[in-house]
Amino acid sequence: MIDNSKYIDTTTTVWIRQNEFNVLKTKGNLVNRKMASYIKKYVKAYKRQDVDRNKKLCEYSTLQYFHKYIEGLDK
Repeated sequence: MIDNSKYIDTTTTVWIRQNEFNVLKTKGNLVNRKMASYIKKYVKAYKRQDVDRNKKLCEYSTLQYFHKYIEGLDK
């Protein structure tokens, strides 16, 4: 999918409250799975834009701005 190591700035210190961090940490796997699922759905829709719902998904998705980072799309 997307190689995060190229795009994440690890030199900046980020501050977050411990309780917020704990909640986010427990949800991290869920967020990753859902995002990966959405990207796969988007790639399939992108390849079949002759279907109206696929065309709409591609037209309104913010992923349209990240094509060069998404594997599986013809760039």
